Amino acid sequence: MHDTSGNGLVFYIAHYCSDEQTALLLGYCIRGISEQYPDADIIICKSSSEYVQNTRIELPDKAKIIDSPVPNSSCVGCFKDFLIRYRGCGRKAVFIHDSMILKDKLNNDILQRPFGFMWYFRDTNLATSIMNIQMRSDYYKMLAIHNMDYEDTVGCFGFSCFGTYESIEKLWEELPFEEYMKIQPRREVMMDLERFVGVAASYLGLITSIETCSLCGNIFDFPFAFKEWYTNQSYEEISAISYEQPMIKIWKQRWS
Repeated sequence: MHDTSGNGLVFYIAHYCSDEQTALLLGYCIRGISEQYPDADIIICKSSSEYVQNTRIELPDKAKIIDSPVPNSSCVGCFKDFLIRYRGCGRKAVFIHDSMILKDKLNNDILQRPFGFMWYFRDTNLATSIMNIQMRSDYYKMLAIHNMDYEDTVGCFGFSCFGTYESIEKLWEELPFEEYMKIQPRREVMMDLERFVGVAASYLGLITSIETCSLCGNIFDFPFAFKEWYTNQSYEEISAISYEQPMIKIWKQRWS
């Protein structure tokens, strides 16, 4: 059993460095983690040299800011850095965005599993919704090789998940993340990867059912899903939002 009380966890935050509002949300994201898991490591992975300094952000002692080891992608960079930095450490990682704010502890029973999504999504057009032509072809080949029907798969919303070192390593070795990051436009690629991760996690046995595949359930059950609802609410106001899951998602149109 992995230690998920804090000492055994590391939170990776994909940070996009776009403006002062994003920097403020990053501060909220860090605060939420620090309040719920004060002993956890926090790694902020940024994809731009234009890091927005915000004096209201106080980095905990166990937090550090790094440049993404994968050009132009802080999300994929989080995976790669975890596999380099925490090899042999027995840590479990939680991968989120700077627009995700933890307002309560994560479900420890689910967190004990080797891998899972933060949120999942179902889409009857999951395969045909893949926008990049090359990636759509790869997706269908992946389904055929593993004798899978796309209607039985789920997507990993926002590429956000948690996992043991071994689980993340399996995904990394299975999918050519860095090769896909060379494809433009990157917004399409990142959305397509949400679907790839869902399928790969299924046939690798990292997830076994919809009911147990995520910490926060179906993203479409979030009351403000896919709406740009944020209007500079405070951390306290965000934390008070009525939502039974431990994480709040804020929408801002950024891709990296």
